This record gives sequence, C-alpha cells and structure tokens, in this order.
Amino acid sequence: MRIANRRSGWFVTHHSRPLYARDVGTWTDPVQCQSAFAVVMQGPVMTANEFTLETLRIYAHHFPSAKMILSTWTDTTPEVVEKICSFGIDVVLSEKPADPGNLNINLQITSASAGIRRAAECGAEWVLKTRTDQRLYAPNLAEFLVGMAKAFPVCPNFRQRHRIVSLGRGTWKFGLYHLSDQTVFGHIDDMVLYWTPPLRPSGLPEDWKESIFNITRHLAPESYFATQFLAKVGREVLWTLPDSWDVFAD
Repeated sequence: MRIANRRSGWFVTHHSRPLYARDVGTWTDPVQCQSAFAVVMQGPVMTANEFTLETLRIYAHHFPSAKMILSTWTDTTPEVVEKICSFGIDVVLSEKPADPGNLNINLQITSASAGIRRAAECGAEWVLKTRTDQRLYAPNLAEFLVGMAKAFPVCPNFRQRHRIVSLGRGTWKFGLYHLSDQTVFGHIDDMVLYWTPPLRPSGLPEDWKESIFNITRHLAPESYFATQFLAKVGREVLWTLPDSWDVFAD
C-alpha cells in the first residue's frame, strides 16, 4: 500500500471487517426504534465462513428488538436450515419458479415476496430487505431509516405511505427508474406492493442493449420493480428521464 501511494496518483486505503459476529465491537444505542421492525434476508444461504448465519447474528446484535426472517429455497440442506432455526431465525422456504427470468428476477421476486409477506403476517410496520450474500455493519440503522422515512415525506397524490429507501450502490442516475434493489427499506404496506409484481417471462427484444433506455425498460430488474410499484400506487410512468428524476424527487 505504501508503494501504491508513492507511485500512483491516488491514496490507497484498506478497511478490515470481522467475519464473525463475536468479533463485532459496536452496539446499538439503548434508545431503540419503537416501531415494529423486521429484517428480511432473501436468496440462497451462503455457507462459506457461515456468512449468512453470521450476518443474521450481527443483525440480531444490532437490531435486538427486530423480527429476523430468512427467505430461501426448499432445496437448502436441512442441517443448514436447522442450525439457522436454532438461533431463533424465522426461515421461510419456497420452491424455485420454473422460469428464473432474465437475471434471475423471478427467483428474486419469489424469495423477496415470501419474506416480506411473512414480515407482514408477524405485524411488522417497517421492513429492511437485504440479501444473503451481503452484510451491513452499522448499528442504530433501524432508528436512522425510520427517521429518514418520516423526515422526507412522499408526494401526497399517490397511494404510497412512505419513501422506498435504497442503500448501497447500483442506482443509475441516467437509467430510467433504476433504483438499486439489493438492500431496500420501507413501510410494510409499500414493501408488499414493491416486492409482489408479476413474474417476468424470459426473453428480450433484439435491440435490448442498444441504449440505456432499452436496457432499463426490457432487462433491468431494478426498473421493473420500481415501475410496477408506481403503477400500483397510481403514478403514470412516462419512460422519460425527466419523469424518472421526478419520481425520485417525489
């Protein structure tokens, strides 16, 4: 790293993060989120370094009053499921759809919607939907996200309770309605609408990769989730860049 700092035009830094929950040294403040909060992890269980299980343990440490839900597949090894359940995690098992869809969008719809619906059944008011292969280390996240949703109200002309909040990278400034779908937070009513679109058939038009417009309209799962949600809350989708930016603003 010293050599890189001397020879390049950049400062190179390194950040280490603990593999296991026992080595996490941060705590959430005693004043916790008073609203019913759920964390939904969706996707296949990552068993290397027990990544998914250890991530759930970290979330249980940082979200002590939250409902923890893992939404994964029926073909998961039973021993893995039992170990996760023994830790107090609510595990939802779903059959994989016959058609995974482009970029596995139908797998995402199936596992995310099953987890979000379970959160609704459990009485959650707010839901953080994340993935089994990703991890958040920040404490006090529940209070921060609920506070953000309440501090920035949505435009009142549509059937939407609060803003949909996306964390991390992946949102495209010039990709129409392209809100990163990896880690997403919202009110349970909005999240149920957001994560229950119709399954999307595989197949693309011949010109799908000729422009960002075609990619976002015909391929990108992020734009599909967002535009399906907008239709449900009563907002017309114009498929223009100004309208896409207006959607983010409103």
